[in-house]
Amino acid sequence: MVQIWYPASSTAKGKTAPYIADAAPYAEGFNKVMKLPKKIYTGLDLVKTHAIENAKLADTDSKYPVLVFSHGFTGYKNQNTFQVEQLASHGYIVVGIDHTYSSVASVFPDGRVANFDSGGVQGFEQMKYSFMDKRNEVWVEDAKFVVDQIEKLSSNDPDGLFTGRMDLEHLGMFGHSFGGATTVQMLLEDSRIKAGINMDGVLYGKLRIPADGLKKPFLMMSADDTVKGVANTSDADIAALGTNREEVAKYYDEMFARYEPVTAGGNYWMTLKHNKHMSFSDMYLITPLFEWMEGLDVRSAHRLINDYSLDFFDHYLKQEPIKRLDQNIGDHPDFTLKKG
Repeated sequence: MVQIWYPASSTAKGKTAPYIADAAPYAEGFNKVMKLPKKIYTGLDLVKTHAIENAKLADTDSKYPVLVFSHGFTGYKNQNTFQVEQLASHGYIVVGIDHTYSSVASVFPDGRVANFDSGGVQGFEQMKYSFMDKRNEVWVEDAKFVVDQIEKLSSNDPDGLFTGRMDLEHLGMFGHSFGGATTVQMLLEDSRIKAGINMDGVLYGKLRIPADGLKKPFLMMSADDTVKGVANTSDADIAALGTNREEVAKYYDEMFARYEPVTAGGNYWMTLKHNKHMSFSDMYLITPLFEWMEGLDVRSAHRLINDYSLDFFDHYLKQEPIKRLDQNIGDHPDFTLKKG
């Protein structure tokens, strides 16, 4: 399943799209996967977005660059609505993927629901590179298949909406967590992807970034909490994973080794201070309890993510001047930004 957001006329009229059409499968999925109460999610289908369903594509430009979005492990295709709506409103067609059996729930038009399936792997075993590298190959094939379908849609959309209106010479990709790792693999494997953003994703996948870099525009975004290393990992967290400190240390050593060439060749690495892994999604907006318990200002984080995502794609896919990235290299109160 995919969902497509696109630029519409500011005068477009119609029904405002819900955040999720049917909350029940997601409430069930989050309860099973994350052990969270169903009541937290049962009202999601009452939440309205800023999008209008089936609006006419805006005539501002003859064609629009296309972005593919890949969610995190146990995520869902519209988990970054805060971000995809911003990008669509600035002239991008955004195609969000549900990675079937790796999303918290994939709901199909005929009512079928495909729930998350871990394959029986739990805890620290689910983080190991041997498992995740292999599983990522499926996600890469998902993404390639979706790009194939985008090409068909651009050539001949049965509904006429996108025919000739997708600028596939300027096709980018971005993802959160495992979807960020998938974005990097697509940059390495698929010549159709011209630029990409990885939001807090460990670099799982069969291919490694070469020592001299990706050779394509790339922005890595991280939360300071998730690149803290084993020294700042509590005994309680390690116990919850069902492993030991030595194994976690090996995990982090491999993680940082894979990160080493991220900025090589002039690419960017932005680290958000006082933030956590799920700051790069809608998760902390679902209930104020999440934000309160974590002690975060997620709206501020989202503004930074949106500003720098837009600056990156505007420059590399629309050839507009850089307004933020190069001007803000270094350390700042809310983030640090490096360039290779």
